[in-house]
Amino acid sequence: MIYPDDNDNNTADTTAAFGQDTGEFNIFNTDRQLAALQTAVNMLKLVNEQKSLVYFAGGLRLNGTDNQAQLRATINAAIRSNVAFFPVDARGLVATLPLGDATRPSPGGIGVFNGNMAMSSITNFQRSQDSLYALASDTGGKALLDNNDLAAGIVQAEQAITSYYVIGYSVIIRATPTSTENSGVSRSH
Repeated sequence: MIYPDDNDNNTADTTAAFGQDTGEFNIFNTDRQLAALQTAVNMLKLVNEQKSLVYFAGGLRLNGTDNQAQLRATINAAIRSNVAFFPVDARGLVATLPLGDATRPSPGGIGVFNGNMAMSSITNFQRSQDSLYALASDTGGKALLDNNDLAAGIVQAEQAITSYYVIGYSVIIRATPTSTENSGVSRSH
């Protein structure tokens, strides 16, 4: 599943169709993504072994506390289904330009000169990766962030389920000799 970036140019068209502001649409969109992941892990519950789910996304931006309940429900369903998430940030290694790039006009205002706009952009980007990291770490997986090799996420997931430990034990039961039997052990009372 690949979802568009939060800063995608098509966002304005989508939010207009939704009829609400961008914030409400992002809350709805994030809940839908998490609900889709929850449905996937519930479908995998029937398989008894450890499972890995590789999730390709352009970040997953939580909006304050609004998406926390769905995030918790998705993680709990994954734990119950024995599924580990291996999210891959499909954006790869991103170099953001503080004054914009060829796809957007340069933002205006004082924020350009004092660094607030650049910090805001970096913070939003990191928040979208934090959500992917939380999905991975809470379910026993590993997030692949800031890497242009998308296949590495699949390799990590494969290695996680191919290496395992077998722990076993055996109990040796020895019958205790009765007082009439000679056990060969001297006893003193």
